[in-house]
Amino acid sequence: MTTTGTIAVTGATGQLGLIVVRLLRERHPDVPVIALVRDIEKAGPLATLGAEVRAFDYDQPDALAASLAGVEKLLLISGNAVGERERQHRAVIEAARAAGVKLIAYTSVLRASETTLPIAAEHKATEAVLRAVGVPYVLLRHGWYCENYMFRVQAAVERGTLPTCAGDGLISAASRRDFAEAAVAVLTADDDQAGKVYELAGSTSFTFADLAAEAARQSGRPVTWVDLSKPEFEAALIEIGLPAFVAGLIAKSDTGARDGGLFTFGDAHFYGSAVHRTNQAFVEIRNNMNDTTDARLTAYGPTGAVCGTTTLSIPGNGNTAVAINSLGSCASTVSGSAQIAFPGTPAGLVANTTTIDAVNGTSFDSPFTPRMVWSTFSR
Repeated sequence: MTTTGTIAVTGATGQLGLIVVRLLRERHPDVPVIALVRDIEKAGPLATLGAEVRAFDYDQPDALAASLAGVEKLLLISGNAVGERERQHRAVIEAARAAGVKLIAYTSVLRASETTLPIAAEHKATEAVLRAVGVPYVLLRHGWYCENYMFRVQAAVERGTLPTCAGDGLISAASRRDFAEAAVAVLTADDDQAGKVYELAGSTSFTFADLAAEAARQSGRPVTWVDLSKPEFEAALIEIGLPAFVAGLIAKSDTGARDGGLFTFGDAHFYGSAVHRTNQAFVEIRNNMNDTTDARLTAYGPTGAVCGTTTLSIPGNGNTAVAINSLGSCASTVSGSAQIAFPGTPAGLVANTTTIDAVNGTSFDSPFTPRMVWSTFSR
């Protein structure tokens, strides 16, 4: 039986917060749970679950500390007011310190310390506030929600096309339920969670081509993946009725997927995702310099024969990933190796070509860090 003290959840009437509260009450009925909400009138389902409901408005900082009285652990779910979140989160964190909260769990963004996703700026800033204010904290860095794609899949089934500007970018999405499970596990853990960082994402990844194929399979109707330029994609979203601001945000997220910002492997924690593309082989290259440069990737099968090649554009201080089994004839390859060469060598960098072992993986001394996972794979 857990000995956890009172847990409070912000944004508890939201989609993620409600799941967290429900799981806490179902699995840890002896743990007091406080549901912090902006609108008390919408909190009926939370009270029915047995949670204490308290008013909690990020934009009323003077009232926040009182609402946190008696709280031992706080799940700070990031707000949805883009452009205002750093200010709002700071108010909550400072109120938590004043109220004597012993641990804040914050829902940040996947690989926040290195990602180039536009939405990451406020998450990075919030992480900096946590460090500066001094309340013990744990970071729950979230990847993308599978649910983010539901309306697009529904529209794709109706129209027969799934437009994007993500190219063949891989997405390591998971459901809100998965992220809620992780939050509950951390908040009720017996060991001290302060100072820990969890990179949370789906255990398998998919492209928009995979998503279109899965939509077609489940609906029984043809769905074609269509890759557009970013301006063309935004225009297509506006044409189907989305506001220009929303269309711009979606286009930015798809651009982030194209650049590897929604993909992770190896060091990510958990579970499943809506679309399963199993047994893949990946190469990810990290560019630790400021300038964008190109890398030429050549993949070899078990006999040493070339099975595919591609040129990757790697953003400065960013990552680019590619699925080996998407190249040439590599889909039928069960093991092999990859060679990375940098033809457009930036000033001060000695051009090099490196072979990565198919089983163990290796790294090399360079401003570029390759990471690779090989396994048996098939279409």
